[in-house]
Amino acid sequence: EGLPTICKFQKTDTIYKQILGIYAEHASHMKLSVHGSSARIVLFLSAQGGCGTSSAAAAYALRCAHNQKKVFYLNLELFGGADKYFSSDGIMSFSDVIYALKSRKSNLLIKMESSVKIDRSGVEFFDTCKNAYDMLELKDEEIDTLLQGIIQMKEYEDIIIDVSGDMDARKVMLMKAYASRIVCVSDGSMIGNQKFEHFCEVLGVEEQREGTALMEKMVLLYNRYGSRTSSQLEQSAVPVLGGIHRYEGAAGRELIEQIAKQNVLEQV
Repeated sequence: EGLPTICKFQKTDTIYKQILGIYAEHASHMKLSVHGSSARIVLFLSAQGGCGTSSAAAAYALRCAHNQKKVFYLNLELFGGADKYFSSDGIMSFSDVIYALKSRKSNLLIKMESSVKIDRSGVEFFDTCKNAYDMLELKDEEIDTLLQGIIQMKEYEDIIIDVSGDMDARKVMLMKAYASRIVCVSDGSMIGNQKFEHFCEVLGVEEQREGTALMEKMVLLYNRYGSRTSSQLEQSAVPVLGGIHRYEGAAGRELIEQIAKQNVLEQV
């Protein structure tokens, strides 16, 4: 009859999340307790495609969880999603959070908490949107509100943001306003190195125009590095963490579990 329904034969946490989600729709006057956050926000991006930026970001989140840190993984790729690497029970997704951001009819913090899923490793995340178009609808000012909500929601030690894709105003905003550390991923190919150098040139101009310090927060991480096809820059504009070699035949969860074992991630 159009009423929200919760099935009882589920895990207790799942039932709780569904009840919380319904409650959020009718409790706009209620507020969650706000924590004074000291979360470290690590932004993973790249000047090129296909170099494994998302797998590196997810692997770093996994390593943080293995180190007993309270970590949140946020995938802001247009066609990406956390379900490639993490999984948990529940019906809520990032689409529900985006709807709450846009409608402003429900308590955003409670709605966000009801939508958070926890992977078996301990990594917390929003599941992939039910419809990829929802990500296209997400505006920059809503991302600002979203991040403020995540920061206030829980006392996370690390918030990992994956923003793979072309350079745009959204990435600049995230780099300037939120990032404690910027990890730029490259595969060390000739084209990859050229694009990284051009990327640094753009950031240099941005620093001069806006008076912001971006380069000092950035490090370079080589991923999918091959001895035949890759080489490190002789002179890099930012510190180089090191390289992660290519894992043939591995993908998804299996891949990030292998990458998470690499000690180079401790330097992030």
